[in-house]
Amino acid sequence: MKITVHKFGGASMKDAESIKNVLEIIKNLHNKENKILIVISAFGKTTSALEKLVDFAIKNDLKKQEEQLLKIIGFHQEIINTLLPNNPTELTQKIDNYFTELKNIIIATNLLGDVPPRIYDRVMAFGELFSSNIITEILKQENLPVFWQDAREIIITDPTYKHAQVLYEITNEKILQTIPGILEKHDIVIIPGYIAGTLDNKTTTLGREGSDFTAALIANAMNAESLTLWKDVPGIFPKNPEKFHQQEPVEKLSYKELLKMSFYGAKVVHPKTIAPLQQKNIPLIIKSFKNPQLKGTFISDESLLSQDIETELKNKTIITLQKKDFDFISPKDLILLFNAMEAGNLPVYQTSVVANEIVIITENE
Repeated sequence: MKITVHKFGGASMKDAESIKNVLEIIKNLHNKENKILIVISAFGKTTSALEKLVDFAIKNDLKKQEEQLLKIIGFHQEIINTLLPNNPTELTQKIDNYFTELKNIIIATNLLGDVPPRIYDRVMAFGELFSSNIITEILKQENLPVFWQDAREIIITDPTYKHAQVLYEITNEKILQTIPGILEKHDIVIIPGYIAGTLDNKTTTLGREGSDFTAALIANAMNAESLTLWKDVPGIFPKNPEKFHQQEPVEKLSYKELLKMSFYGAKVVHPKTIAPLQQKNIPLIIKSFKNPQLKGTFISDESLLSQDIETELKNKTIITLQKKDFDFISPKDLILLFNAMEAGNLPVYQTSVVANEIVIITENE
Protein backbone atom coordinates (compact mmCIF):
# COMPACT_ATOMS: atom_id res chain seq x y z
CA MET A 1 0.00 0.00 0.00
CA LYS A 2 1.51 3.31 -1.14
CA ILE A 3 1.19 6.03 1.50
CA THR A 4 2.18 9.65 0.96
CA VAL A 5 1.86 12.57 3.37
CA HIS A 6 1.00 16.12 2.33
CA LYS A 7 0.82 19.30 4.38
CA PHE A 8 -1.03 22.50 3.47
CA GLY A 9 -0.31 25.69 5.42
CA GLY A 10 -2.41 28.75 6.12
CA ALA A 11 -0.96 30.72 3.20
CA SER A 12 -2.46 28.18 0.79
CA MET A 13 -5.93 28.59 2.36
CA LYS A 14 -6.34 32.30 3.04
CA ASP A 15 -9.85 32.57 1.55
CA ALA A 16 -12.56 30.53 -0.17
CA GLU A 17 -10.96 30.83 -3.61
CA SER A 18 -7.55 29.59 -2.46
CA ILE A 19 -9.20 26.76 -0.52
CA LYS A 20 -10.85 25.66 -3.79
CA ASN A 21 -7.35 25.44 -5.29
CA VAL A 22 -6.14 23.21 -2.44
CA LEU A 23 -9.21 21.01 -2.86
CA GLU A 24 -8.37 20.56 -6.54
CA ILE A 25 -4.80 19.55 -5.64
CA ILE A 26 -6.15 17.00 -3.15
CA LYS A 27 -8.57 15.57 -5.72
CA ASN A 28 -5.77 15.24 -8.27
CA LEU A 29 -3.58 13.52 -5.68
CA HIS A 30 -6.38 11.06 -5.00
CA ASN A 31 -6.53 10.18 -8.69
CA LYS A 32 -2.78 9.49 -8.83
CA GLU A 33 -1.88 8.04 -5.44
CA ASN A 34 -3.10 5.14 -3.31
CA LYS A 35 -3.52 6.40 0.26
CA ILE A 36 -3.05 10.04 1.28
CA LEU A 37 -2.52 11.52 4.74
CA ILE A 38 -3.12 15.27 4.71
CA VAL A 39 -2.08 17.63 7.51
CA ILE A 40 -3.97 20.92 7.59
CA SER A 41 -2.96 24.21 9.22
CA ALA A 42 -5.37 26.95 10.31
CA PHE A 43 -6.89 29.02 7.51
CA GLY A 44 -5.04 32.21 6.58
CA LYS A 45 -4.17 34.41 9.56
CA THR A 46 -6.43 32.58 12.02
CA THR A 47 -3.61 31.74 14.46
CA SER A 48 -2.60 35.41 14.60
CA ALA A 49 -6.27 36.36 15.08
CA LEU A 50 -6.55 33.94 18.00
CA GLU A 51 -3.39 35.40 19.54
CA LYS A 52 -4.96 38.88 19.34
CA LEU A 53 -8.07 37.50 21.00
CA VAL A 54 -5.96 36.18 23.88
CA ASP A 55 -4.19 39.54 24.14
CA PHE A 56 -7.50 41.43 24.40
CA ALA A 57 -8.67 38.95 27.03
CA ILE A 58 -5.52 39.51 29.10
CA LYS A 59 -6.07 43.29 28.88
CA ASN A 60 -9.74 42.76 29.78
CA ASP A 61 -10.71 44.84 26.73
CA LEU A 62 -14.22 43.43 26.39
CA LYS A 63 -15.18 45.50 23.34
CA LYS A 64 -12.17 44.53 21.20
CA GLN A 65 -12.39 40.99 22.50
CA GLU A 66 -15.99 40.67 21.31
CA GLU A 67 -15.13 42.26 17.94
CA GLN A 68 -12.19 39.90 17.44
CA LEU A 69 -14.29 36.86 18.36
CA LEU A 70 -16.96 37.89 15.84
CA LYS A 71 -14.27 38.36 13.15
CA ILE A 72 -12.93 34.84 13.68
CA ILE A 73 -16.40 33.29 13.71
CA GLY A 74 -17.56 35.35 10.72
CA PHE A 75 -14.50 34.47 8.63
CA HIS A 76 -15.08 30.73 9.03
CA GLN A 77 -18.85 30.99 8.57
CA GLU A 78 -18.29 32.87 5.30
CA ILE A 79 -16.06 30.04 4.04
CA ILE A 80 -18.66 27.45 5.05
CA ASN A 81 -21.48 29.42 3.37
CA THR A 82 -19.41 29.83 0.17
CA LEU A 83 -18.05 26.31 -0.17
CA LEU A 84 -20.83 24.38 1.61
CA PRO A 85 -24.05 26.27 0.83
CA ASN A 86 -26.18 23.41 2.18
CA ASN A 87 -24.45 23.71 5.57
CA PRO A 88 -24.42 20.01 6.54
CA THR A 89 -26.01 19.52 9.95
CA GLU A 90 -23.13 17.47 11.37
CA LEU A 91 -20.47 20.06 10.45
CA THR A 92 -22.62 23.01 11.53
CA GLN A 93 -23.19 21.44 14.94
CA LYS A 94 -19.52 20.61 15.38
CA ILE A 95 -18.31 24.10 14.42
CA ASP A 96 -21.00 25.73 16.60
CA ASN A 97 -19.80 23.62 19.53
CA TYR A 98 -16.21 24.77 18.90
CA PHE A 99 -17.34 28.42 18.77
CA THR A 100 -19.28 28.01 22.03
CA GLU A 101 -16.30 26.36 23.71
CA LEU A 102 -14.00 29.17 22.52
CA LYS A 103 -16.39 31.84 23.88
CA ASN A 104 -16.62 30.08 27.24
CA ILE A 105 -12.83 29.84 27.55
CA ILE A 106 -12.47 33.57 26.85
CA ILE A 107 -15.17 34.41 29.42
CA ALA A 108 -13.34 32.28 31.99
CA THR A 109 -10.10 34.06 31.06
CA ASN A 110 -11.70 37.43 31.86
CA LEU A 111 -12.60 36.16 35.31
CA LEU A 112 -9.04 34.90 35.86
CA GLY A 113 -7.42 38.06 34.54
CA ASP A 114 -4.71 35.93 32.94
CA VAL A 115 -4.15 33.29 30.27
CA PRO A 116 -2.11 30.36 31.63
CA PRO A 117 -0.11 28.39 29.02
CA ARG A 118 -2.57 25.47 29.24
CA ILE A 119 -5.48 27.78 28.35
CA TYR A 120 -3.43 29.46 25.63
CA ASP A 121 -2.92 26.11 23.90
CA ARG A 122 -6.64 25.32 24.07
CA VAL A 123 -7.44 28.64 22.38
CA MET A 124 -4.76 28.25 19.69
CA ALA A 125 -6.00 24.76 18.79
CA PHE A 126 -9.31 26.05 17.42
CA GLY A 127 -7.74 27.31 14.18
CA GLU A 128 -6.71 23.82 13.08
CA LEU A 129 -9.91 22.26 14.40
CA PHE A 130 -12.02 24.68 12.32
CA SER A 131 -10.00 24.29 9.10
CA SER A 132 -9.48 20.51 9.12
CA ASN A 133 -13.16 19.77 9.80
CA ILE A 134 -14.32 22.16 7.08
CA ILE A 135 -11.92 20.65 4.51
CA THR A 136 -13.05 17.14 5.48
CA GLU A 137 -16.72 17.99 5.02
CA ILE A 138 -16.15 19.61 1.60
CA LEU A 139 -14.31 16.48 0.40
CA LYS A 140 -17.17 14.34 1.71
CA GLN A 141 -19.57 16.43 -0.36
CA GLU A 142 -17.35 15.61 -3.36
CA ASN A 143 -17.98 11.91 -2.57
CA LEU A 144 -14.34 11.25 -1.75
CA PRO A 145 -13.50 8.48 0.79
CA VAL A 146 -12.21 10.82 3.51
CA PHE A 147 -11.89 10.57 7.31
CA TRP A 148 -11.09 13.24 9.92
CA GLN A 149 -8.63 12.21 12.65
CA ASP A 150 -8.03 14.35 15.73
CA ALA A 151 -4.25 14.87 16.06
CA ARG A 152 -4.63 15.13 19.85
CA GLU A 153 -5.33 11.40 19.94
CA ILE A 154 -2.20 10.34 18.04
CA ILE A 155 0.47 13.03 18.65
CA ILE A 156 1.25 12.67 22.36
CA THR A 157 3.37 15.17 24.29
CA ASP A 158 4.44 16.15 27.75
CA PRO A 159 2.52 19.02 29.46
CA THR A 160 5.03 21.73 28.46
CA TYR A 161 2.32 23.98 27.08
CA LYS A 162 3.02 26.29 24.11
CA HIS A 163 6.16 24.27 23.21
CA ALA A 164 5.25 20.70 24.10
CA GLN A 165 7.85 17.94 23.78
CA VAL A 166 6.70 14.92 21.79
CA LEU A 167 6.72 11.51 23.49
CA TYR A 168 8.00 9.69 20.43
CA GLU A 169 7.50 6.03 21.33
CA ILE A 170 3.94 6.59 22.54
CA THR A 171 3.17 8.77 19.51
CA ASN A 172 4.42 6.07 17.12
CA GLU A 173 2.30 3.47 18.91
CA LYS A 174 -0.81 5.67 18.75
CA ILE A 175 -0.34 6.42 15.04
CA LEU A 176 0.18 2.74 14.18
CA GLN A 177 -2.80 1.71 16.31
CA THR A 178 -5.06 4.25 14.59
CA ILE A 179 -4.14 5.17 11.01
CA PRO A 180 -3.76 1.72 9.31
CA GLY A 181 -7.29 0.73 10.35
CA ILE A 182 -8.71 3.96 8.93
CA LEU A 183 -6.85 3.44 5.65
CA GLU A 184 -8.54 0.07 5.20
CA LYS A 185 -11.82 1.92 4.60
CA HIS A 186 -10.73 5.39 3.46
CA ASP A 187 -8.23 6.70 0.91
CA ILE A 188 -7.78 10.14 2.49
CA VAL A 189 -7.19 11.03 6.13
CA ILE A 190 -7.34 14.69 7.20
CA ILE A 191 -5.35 15.54 10.34
CA PRO A 192 -5.09 18.97 12.02
CA GLY A 193 -1.46 20.06 12.37
CA TYR A 194 0.26 21.97 15.18
CA ILE A 195 -1.94 20.56 17.95
CA ALA A 196 -1.31 17.53 20.13
CA GLY A 197 -2.47 16.00 23.42
CA THR A 198 -1.08 14.79 26.73
CA LEU A 199 -1.59 11.35 28.22
CA ASP A 200 -4.44 12.78 30.33
CA ASN A 201 -6.15 14.32 27.27
CA LYS A 202 -5.08 17.96 27.69
CA THR A 203 -4.56 20.00 24.50
CA THR A 204 -1.00 21.10 23.69
CA THR A 205 0.70 22.82 20.75
CA LEU A 206 4.01 22.07 19.05
CA GLY A 207 5.38 25.60 18.61
CA ARG A 208 6.74 27.23 15.47
CA GLU A 209 6.16 25.29 12.23
CA GLY A 210 4.24 22.74 14.28
CA SER A 211 2.13 21.55 11.34
CA ASP A 212 5.25 20.62 9.33
CA PHE A 213 6.49 18.71 12.37
CA THR A 214 3.13 16.91 12.71
CA ALA A 215 3.40 15.78 9.10
CA ALA A 216 6.99 14.56 9.57
CA LEU A 217 6.09 12.54 12.69
CA ILE A 218 3.22 10.84 10.85
CA ALA A 219 5.38 10.15 7.79
CA ASN A 220 8.02 8.56 10.04
CA ALA A 221 5.59 6.32 11.91
CA MET A 222 3.80 5.20 8.74
CA ASN A 223 7.02 4.70 6.70
CA ALA A 224 5.54 6.95 4.05
CA GLU A 225 7.01 7.07 0.56
CA SER A 226 7.35 10.86 0.79
CA LEU A 227 6.26 14.01 2.57
CA THR A 228 5.27 17.00 0.44
CA LEU A 229 5.08 20.47 1.98
CA TRP A 230 2.91 22.72 -0.19
CA LYS A 231 4.32 26.25 0.06
CA ASP A 232 3.95 29.61 -1.67
CA VAL A 233 7.33 29.10 -3.39
CA PRO A 234 8.20 26.61 -6.17
CA GLY A 235 11.00 25.03 -4.14
CA ILE A 236 14.12 26.00 -2.21
CA PHE A 237 16.28 28.69 -3.74
CA PRO A 238 20.09 28.86 -3.37
CA LYS A 239 19.76 32.54 -2.34
CA ASN A 240 17.09 34.61 -0.64
CA PRO A 241 14.36 34.96 -3.34
CA GLU A 242 13.25 38.29 -1.86
CA LYS A 243 16.64 39.79 -2.77
CA PHE A 244 17.68 37.67 -5.76
CA HIS A 245 14.74 37.43 -8.17
CA GLN A 246 16.24 35.82 -11.27
CA GLN A 247 17.12 32.34 -10.05
CA GLU A 248 15.74 28.82 -10.30
CA PRO A 249 14.90 26.63 -7.30
CA VAL A 250 17.34 23.83 -6.44
CA GLU A 251 16.15 20.50 -7.88
CA LYS A 252 17.82 18.25 -5.29
CA LEU A 253 19.32 18.66 -1.82
CA SER A 254 20.55 16.37 0.94
CA TYR A 255 19.08 16.55 4.44
CA LYS A 256 22.39 17.88 5.79
CA GLU A 257 22.49 20.70 3.26
CA LEU A 258 18.91 21.64 4.05
CA LEU A 259 19.65 21.66 7.78
CA LYS A 260 22.62 23.95 7.25
CA MET A 261 20.51 26.28 5.10
CA SER A 262 17.81 26.32 7.80
CA PHE A 263 20.27 27.23 10.53
CA TYR A 264 21.76 29.98 8.38
CA GLY A 265 18.40 31.65 7.90
CA ALA A 266 16.43 29.76 5.23
CA LYS A 267 12.77 29.83 6.30
CA VAL A 268 11.16 27.19 4.08
CA VAL A 269 11.63 24.21 6.42
CA HIS A 270 12.20 24.24 10.18
CA PRO A 271 15.09 21.96 11.29
CA LYS A 272 12.92 19.88 13.63
CA THR A 273 10.82 18.75 10.66
CA ILE A 274 13.80 17.11 8.98
CA ALA A 275 14.99 14.69 11.69
CA PRO A 276 12.00 12.25 11.58
CA LEU A 277 12.37 12.03 7.80
CA GLN A 278 16.13 11.64 7.85
CA GLN A 279 15.88 8.77 10.34
CA LYS A 280 14.03 6.62 7.79
CA ASN A 281 15.29 8.29 4.61
CA ILE A 282 11.83 9.50 3.64
CA PRO A 283 12.10 12.03 0.79
CA LEU A 284 10.87 15.57 1.47
CA ILE A 285 9.40 17.50 -1.45
CA ILE A 286 8.81 21.25 -1.44
CA LYS A 287 6.12 22.19 -3.99
CA SER A 288 4.12 25.27 -4.91
CA PHE A 289 0.38 25.30 -4.35
CA LYS A 290 0.28 28.16 -6.87
CA ASN A 291 1.94 26.06 -9.59
CA PRO A 292 1.41 22.41 -8.60
CA GLN A 293 2.61 21.18 -12.01
CA LEU A 294 6.20 22.27 -11.19
CA LYS A 295 8.57 19.61 -9.81
CA GLY A 296 9.73 21.60 -6.78
CA THR A 297 12.76 20.64 -4.67
CA PHE A 298 13.46 17.00 -3.77
CA ILE A 299 15.36 16.38 -0.50
CA SER A 300 16.73 12.97 0.47
CA ASP A 301 19.68 11.32 2.20
CA GLU A 302 21.75 11.48 -0.98
CA SER A 303 25.01 13.27 -0.19
CA LEU A 304 25.80 16.14 -2.54
CA LEU A 305 27.96 19.09 -1.51
CA SER A 306 28.56 17.58 1.93
CA GLN A 307 30.58 14.72 0.44
CA ASP A 308 32.86 17.08 -1.50
CA ILE A 309 33.65 19.01 1.65
CA GLU A 310 34.46 15.91 3.68
CA THR A 311 36.79 14.32 1.14
CA GLU A 312 39.07 17.37 1.20
CA LEU A 313 40.06 16.75 4.82
CA LYS A 314 43.45 15.06 5.20
CA ASN A 315 44.89 13.33 8.27
CA LYS A 316 41.56 13.79 10.01
CA THR A 317 38.85 11.47 11.29
CA ILE A 318 35.20 12.44 11.02
CA ILE A 319 32.87 11.21 13.77
CA THR A 320 29.13 11.78 13.30
CA LEU A 321 26.81 11.33 16.28
CA GLN A 322 23.02 11.59 16.14
CA LYS A 323 20.42 11.50 18.91
CA LYS A 324 18.03 8.56 18.73
CA ASP A 325 14.99 10.77 19.26
CA PHE A 326 14.21 13.90 17.25
CA ASP A 327 15.14 16.52 19.85
CA PHE A 328 17.96 18.97 19.19
CA ILE A 329 21.36 18.48 20.77
CA SER A 330 21.35 20.49 24.01
CA PRO A 331 24.17 22.21 25.94
CA LYS A 332 23.91 19.38 28.49
CA ASP A 333 24.58 16.83 25.72
CA LEU A 334 27.63 18.81 24.58
CA ILE A 335 29.06 19.01 28.11
CA LEU A 336 28.77 15.23 28.55
CA LEU A 337 30.32 14.59 25.12
CA PHE A 338 33.29 16.94 25.47
CA ASN A 339 34.01 15.70 29.01
CA ALA A 340 34.16 12.15 27.62
CA MET A 341 36.46 13.24 24.78
CA GLU A 342 38.78 15.05 27.18
CA ALA A 343 38.88 12.00 29.45
CA GLY A 344 39.81 9.87 26.43
CA ASN A 345 42.48 12.36 25.33
CA LEU A 346 40.81 12.72 21.92
CA PRO A 347 42.10 15.86 20.10
CA VAL A 348 39.38 17.96 18.45
CA TYR A 349 40.08 19.81 15.21
CA GLN A 350 36.58 21.10 14.49
CA THR A 351 32.94 20.52 15.52
CA SER A 352 29.63 21.30 13.91
CA VAL A 353 26.21 20.97 15.54
CA VAL A 354 23.09 20.92 13.39
CA ALA A 355 19.73 20.04 15.00
CA ASN A 356 20.03 16.50 16.44
CA GLU A 357 23.43 15.72 14.88
CA ILE A 358 27.00 16.67 15.80
CA VAL A 359 29.99 16.19 13.52
CA ILE A 360 33.41 16.04 15.22
CA ILE A 361 36.63 16.23 13.22
CA THR A 362 39.64 14.87 15.14
CA GLU A 363 43.37 15.10 14.43
CA ASN A 364 45.03 11.81 13.51
CA GLU A 365 48.24 11.12 15.42
